Amino acid sequence: MRRSVYVLAILALFTFAGRGAYASPTDDVRNAMLNFVHAESYRMTFPSRSGETAWADYGGPGKVHMVMGPVEMIELDGVAYMKMGGTWRKLPHALPATYMADVVRTRDAALHSKDYTATDLGMKPSDGELLHAYSVQKAGDDPHTVYIGSDGFIHRIDTNSGYIRFSNFNKPVNISAPM
Repeated sequence: MRRSVYVLAILALFTFAGRGAYASPTDDVRNAMLNFVHAESYRMTFPSRSGETAWADYGGPGKVHMVMGPVEMIELDGVAYMKMGGTWRKLPHALPATYMADVVRTRDAALHSKDYTATDLGMKPSDGELLHAYSVQKAGDDPHTVYIGSDGFIHRIDTNSGYIRFSNFNKPVNISAPM
């Protein structure tokens, strides 16, 4: 469940793009996505299966630090570490956390997608800030609500299965090997 929400949000992100004040709501969302994929770093928060808030810091391609309740994961350039029960272990292979880096690698194909349309929902409060909301939909799929901040970045995506928040764009992130 938590991974499917996360993957849906990432898929939504790299298939949508935008920023306010462009020719159309769809262009607004596409341009916000362009800003997102060019961000050097950001933080994501999303609900975990246990109901706690999970988070992940992205520090550039191949650099991810994620915490979901008692489980903590770090991936650095294809080397993965996992902490369970208070003990760090180096894993023999990379984790699927590289899907975050894949967002950047697959941006060109996604940004040229003409399969998605957006409808302007106006300004709406979300997570303590006033954001520009858009309903984004691919033919035959359920719509997602995408919230864009005045900074031109996507700050939140709501889907039928959950939400994901984004913050701390281009702020320094220190992700290092735990052992």
